Amino acid sequence: MKLKSVYKIATASAMIVAALFAANPSSSEAALNISKVVSETKSQMKKAYSSYITPLEKTGTLAKKSTVVTEYNKAKSQYISSKKTIEKYAKGNKKKYLTELNDTYKTYITNRVEPYLKAASVYDASTSIETELQTAVLDEDIESLEIAHEKLAKYITSRQFATYDQVFDVKVKKAFFNEFYDQTAKYKKYNYDIKVSNRLEQATSLLESGKLENAYSLLKTTKPLLSHTSTTFNTELTKEYTDLVEVYMDATKPPVAELNYIDAINGKLTLEFDMAVKSLTTADVKVSVIINAGTEQVIKPQSITLSEDKTTATITLDNIKSTTAVQKVEYWIEYNGEKLSADIFEIPAT
Repeated sequence: MKLKSVYKIATASAMIVAALFAANPSSSEAALNISKVVSETKSQMKKAYSSYITPLEKTGTLAKKSTVVTEYNKAKSQYISSKKTIEKYAKGNKKKYLTELNDTYKTYITNRVEPYLKAASVYDASTSIETELQTAVLDEDIESLEIAHEKLAKYITSRQFATYDQVFDVKVKKAFFNEFYDQTAKYKKYNYDIKVSNRLEQATSLLESGKLENAYSLLKTTKPLLSHTSTTFNTELTKEYTDLVEVYMDATKPPVAELNYIDAINGKLTLEFDMAVKSLTTADVKVSVIINAGTEQVIKPQSITLSEDKTTATITLDNIKSTTAVQKVEYWIEYNGEKLSADIFEIPAT
């Protein structure tokens, strides 16, 4: 073979090899690229972890969940993409790269970031309800307090405690626990307020339905709890309790006759009641008189008699003597805490 022909064949072979190399990088170059992909993915995983641990170390406050979620989603996306790249190009080092990637994912994402995000979700929900409770206290709104108190009860549980306890970092875990203990304290602080409020609502319902003795029994057992209520709601709840006791007393005390009308003439008063009275003596009524718009004077009745149906009483008094001038006379009667006057009449002059 001529030298020129050999040269042409050698050149063609070199071109073919170069083309193949361009289409399929050498194993060392592919390894270098995959190593870079794995390294960048691992860095993003660590960045997701740093997005919540660094702010706490610098400021002492928990990072916003949204910030951590952004970095977490990037890490997860890169992790999935990198695994596909390894599966397609890695060849002999496939197992090594996958193990390295999976171990890092487990360390930073599974064991750290994901427990943090789960705890942060619970934290955000519970702190929102805690704000509702605090607003209700500031507004002195017992009804809103009951609603927020009931909601908060679902979060100050062993389940929430366990969620916080799964967080990897001691400092972060402590921050979550501090909030948990604070919410628990607030919940307990208003326990008696809610308990008393609910009991008073039950007592109201019992009174309205006519179950007076049941209502009173409930009120008696509620009274000792008032001393344990918060200063914010103690006055309101105590007044409500007192009002309900008065309603009970009014509903259970026997009816008392009320004085409707007084007819007066000189020396005699006729009293009309709205219902029969059991008895009526001079000790039960106070009689006074005003003459010519002068000073009111108390006078002692001579006698009191009741009609057969006991709805009318006749009071006998000493006659007012006539004088040289006309006298305008006004009698007053006090009975059962009320005071009523008769129409003014005149005693002619002598």
